Amino acid sequence: MTSTIRFSEAKRNFARVGARAKRGDVVYLQHGPDRFQLVYHPPAEPVPHRPPGHFQPTAQDLAEINGARTDETA
Repeated sequence: MTSTIRFSEAKRNFARVGARAKRGDVVYLQHGPDRFQLVYHPPAEPVPHRPPGHFQPTAQDLAEINGARTDETA
């Protein structure tokens, strides 16, 4: 369902307006000549926890970064 709601009305009933957007209804907010679309975005999935040092480069990685020869490249 599509509806256009004035800002003043949306301020008084913001929880109801938000619930309509969450249900998937197309909700437009009108402020004078301007119209804005209210869109629900579900919560993002949390970033997985990485233990300390997870991204720490190994000695071999550092040698390659610094251009040193490693046992594999010798």
